[in-house]
Parts: sequence; structure tokens; C-alpha cells
Amino acid sequence: MCESCTRVQANPDQWVAAVQLRQHVSHRRTFFYLEQLIIKHDEAHNAIRIKQMDQGIDFFFVNRSHAGKFVDFVGEVAPIRKRNDKKLVSHDQKSNNYNYKYTFSVEICPICREDLICLEDLICLPPKVAASQRNLGPLVICTKVTNSLALLDPFTLRHCFLNAEQYWRVPFKALLSSRQLVEYIVLDIETVSSEVVVGGSKYVVADAQIARVSDFGKNDIIFNVRTHLGVAKKLVGS
Repeated sequence: MCESCTRVQANPDQWVAAVQLRQHVSHRRTFFYLEQLIIKHDEAHNAIRIKQMDQGIDFFFVNRSHAGKFVDFVGEVAPIRKRNDKKLVSHDQKSNNYNYKYTFSVEICPICREDLICLEDLICLPPKVAASQRNLGPLVICTKVTNSLALLDPFTLRHCFLNAEQYWRVPFKALLSSRQLVEYIVLDIETVSSEVVVGGSKYVVADAQIARVSDFGKNDIIFNVRTHLGVAKKLVGS
């Protein structure tokens, strides 16, 4: 066993590098998905301690390179921004050795899958940036989150992908999240466009008649809407 590992076993607080993983949003869907990927790929196997924190998790490593590798993995599967800091812990004047503790602060993009985004909202993407993204919107849906965001215009099926650098250059927030979704039943549907594949998922624009599940047995309210989920017609007919 190496000297560093022996010290850690004797005192788990003797970490060298810490990764502070955060997502500043209430539901943190992307964060939970990332946790599953970390477990699936066993990317935290070098961590000597894992601590649940407010809005995230801290990972502690005995080796700076292990922490750096972990941060690289997170950046490959989620849009992040990061900051590196170091703090001098001790200095041996005789040997001129310096001991530091390193902290990697990693923030995950707050946009999650199925979030509704208003491109003209002042708290969201400015119109000039929206124009550069093939005139999407003003309303778009985030259909997939990897190391980039897939944004889909539900009325035209135009779409774009924003990587981490593009997002953090002009960060924006969601107008509504999946927590605010309401369940409806499709009564009738008619497709009005051809099929488009975005991020591995199929979408078709369709006109539909729908009713709220909560209204059944209470009233006869029916809504006529246009949806990007017209592919459901094929699923119903199959």
C-alpha cells in the first residue's frame, strides 16, 4: 500500500482534491441522470469520501489526477462550467516541498429535459442569440441533455444543439419544467408534417383534440392544439 493510501486509511479527511458538483435548480433532473451514469461507469471508484451537500455532492480524492479525470467525465456527459482553486496546506522549508489542497467547482447547466424555454424572455436567451440559432422559437423545448442541449421548436420542428461553451456564454433559465406538466388524453390526432429525428427521438407536427384527465366525469371541455408529438398517432395505430 502506498504512503498516501496509508495516510488516508488512518485519517479519511486527508484528501488532496475535492470535486464540488452542483446544479442550481429545484428538480435537478440532469443531476440525477448524471448520478446514474457515474454509478454505471464506476467513475467515482477513486473517491475516498462522498458527501451529500445542498444542491449537489462533494467527491474527495487522494490524488489530484483522479479528481481531474472525474471532472473530465462529467464534462463529457453534461454541459458544465468549472473553476479550479488550490490552497496551500503546508510548506517544508528544508526540502522546499509545498502541499496543496485542490478544489474543482463544477456547475451543471440548470436546463433539464422537457423544460420549456422562452427565447424572448429577458431572463432567457436574447433575441439576437435566438436569431443566430436559425430563428427558433419564441418557445422551444429541451428534448435531450448530454454534453449539449437539444432545443426543438414544437411548431416547426426546427432544432439546434447548444454545447456547454455556447450555453454558458449567454446562460438562460427555463420558463416551465416537467414538474408542471398536466396529463391529457388524446381523442383525435392528424399529422401535418413529415417526421424529423432530433437527438435520436422522432417528432411529427400534428393537430390534436385533447382533454384533461382530471376533467373526465366533470365536464366536456376539449382543446384543439398543435403538437410536436404527432408520432404518437403511429404508435396508436400499430
